[in-house]
Parts: sequence; C-alpha cells; structure tokens
Amino acid sequence: MTDNVRDPAATLALCSWLKKQISAWEQDAKASLELVAGERKAAQLNGVTVAYTNKVKGRKTVKVTNEAMLLEYVREFAPTELEAVEQINSAYRAKLLEGVLKHGRLIGGADEVWDCAEVVEGEPYLTTKLTEEAPIVIAGLLQSGRIGVDGLRELESVDDRADSLREAGYGEPR
Repeated sequence: MTDNVRDPAATLALCSWLKKQISAWEQDAKASLELVAGERKAAQLNGVTVAYTNKVKGRKTVKVTNEAMLLEYVREFAPTELEAVEQINSAYRAKLLEGVLKHGRLIGGADEVWDCAEVVEGEPYLTTKLTEEAPIVIAGLLQSGRIGVDGLRELESVDDRADSLREAGYGEPR
C-alpha cells in the first residue's frame, strides 16, 4: 500500500484543493475588508501582529487618447520606428509610453507637448506583508488545530483557554 503522504498524485490533489480553498478565503476576506487607498490594517493572531494589509493606489498606465497624433509624432521624430503598415514599432511604442508614464506627457523637439496620451491610475488594490512572527504563530495555530477547512477558527482569549484547561483537568496553564 502506498503511503498517501509520499504519493505525488495525492500531494497534487491536496495542493489543488488547498489552492481553491485559499482562493475562496482570500476573495471573502478582500470583500469584507473595508479600507480606503492609503489605509493600513494590522492582522493579529493570538494577540501577535502577523501581517499588515495596505490598500495601495492602483498602478499607473498610459492610455493613448489620439492614436493618429502619436503616429504623427513618431513620423516626425523617429521615422525609422514606423513599420510598413504604418504602425509604431511595438518596442518603440512601449518606450514612448514609458516616457509618458515617467514625465506625464509626450514631449517633442523644442519642448512641444503632444497631447495624444495621458497617464491614468488603476483601481486601488490590497497588499499584505507578513511579519517575522507570522510563520511561528501560524505554525502554532496549524499544530493546535486552530486553522481548519473553513479558515481560522474563533480564537479563544487567554482566560477562556485557562478555563478550558481547568475543566479538562489539567490545572493551571503555565
């Protein structure tokens, strides 16, 4: 009989299930967490801060607002970057748009502004950074069975745990 712990197929099945479960937990948590851009919230497990979640501004990208004018710009300042179908070479286009992202506008010779692209900001999104204590705290919760198939179980206070230990006949907790 094959040991399921060492069976690669069983391990992959477990990984597949965990990925789906984690994705569902993450979606639920993100939907429940109400932060505004720039706000930060500490995550605590058993009274220890294990992570910080921030709502950061969306990534900046460039939206071309006048394709014909952008083409005219390249025709005037970098005609070798035009392709036979008269479209901008994709690498050069990316370079131009990177410049717009950096400087806020497309500028030609004699500091002339070409109003054919603008910087737009994406939707805010959450980031989470674990603290150094997180692996220790989470490992302890896993080991004690406090993390289950539905995520984190309700964490007891220290007093509740002491009462539970006394009721179970273990005397005073250390």
